[in-house]
Amino acid sequence: MSREEAKKAYKEEVSEYLQNGMEQLQDYWIKKGDDIKRTILEALFQLLSCNEDKERVQYIQISLLRSQMDEDVYNMLLSLHDETYFRDPDPRMQAVDISSVFAPLKEVRARLYQAIGQYQGKIESFDADRMIRETAMAFYKKQADNCRMLFRDLGQWAVERAVLSQKRLVVKWGGFQEESETIYLTDTREKNQSQFLTYNEKNSINGWDVQYVYQSWETVCFTDITVQKMNLLFLMLRNCSMDRCQWESCMIHGAVFRNSKMERVVFAGCDMSGCDFRDVKFNQVQFIQCNLSGADFTGAEFEMMQFTGSQMEDAKFSRDGLYCEGLDASQLQQIRLEEEPYVF
Repeated sequence: MSREEAKKAYKEEVSEYLQNGMEQLQDYWIKKGDDIKRTILEALFQLLSCNEDKERVQYIQISLLRSQMDEDVYNMLLSLHDETYFRDPDPRMQAVDISSVFAPLKEVRARLYQAIGQYQGKIESFDADRMIRETAMAFYKKQADNCRMLFRDLGQWAVERAVLSQKRLVVKWGGFQEESETIYLTDTREKNQSQFLTYNEKNSINGWDVQYVYQSWETVCFTDITVQKMNLLFLMLRNCSMDRCQWESCMIHGAVFRNSKMERVVFAGCDMSGCDFRDVKFNQVQFIQCNLSGADFTGAEFEMMQFTGSQMEDAKFSRDGLYCEGLDASQLQQIRLEEEPYVF
């Protein structure tokens, strides 16, 4: 058996161990989500507090380091960068030990070592170590979507603690100096509706173009516009106002509308799953055959609403939101209530 044949056979033999490890990691991550968030925010606060120039920081990178994984040590690196991102000659950095999150991989590594026996001379321990590193990184990168929810208020948190300027901030999640996913964006520099329309002139849901993902049009006033079949994934529309607007057949998954005002607005046939509608003031707004699964409406105010034919699975409402007109009986069974503190 050649080494290439042995590698293929070994990979097939241990695939179940690696899959089980991924599942255990996911369980650990769910259980420790709040602890992970708290750990990262505490480290970020320390790092940002030592940063004298608040305006300088425009990127925060949250990376998982490979350097000590072979010793079952998993470090997360938090780094602050200027507008040049990884070309910043003087980034601020701080490492955070999150080995406890990856504890299940220790047992998986032991199983991979044991499986080497019959391939002795063809497969070495470093092959197993490489598989563990790849598994850890693949799992970590997949958590980007969960972290968008965990850190969706990061900018507000930083401004309230006076450690950052609110003008522009991008938070990236991935490997250090590697292609990483954006998990947070805010950009409050002045923009207008005309610029939005010009920028998206060639935007089409049928042709995927990354430049249209994670757009920020915060504080913009939208009036008398119709937007059709656009890719507006993770659109940032915090503190906006909309009046007499129509959005048709658009991909708007994960968009943030927090603290916005909408009046006489129609969303028709749009994917708005996972959108953030917290504290939005709705007046004469219609969601017609939209996907609102996992959307968050806590703290929103409703007047003359319609959710005609829309999917509402796991959409989150405050208790007061249940009294808004427009939700039918089947939709009321799909939604969930904001958790409220127990009062004796």
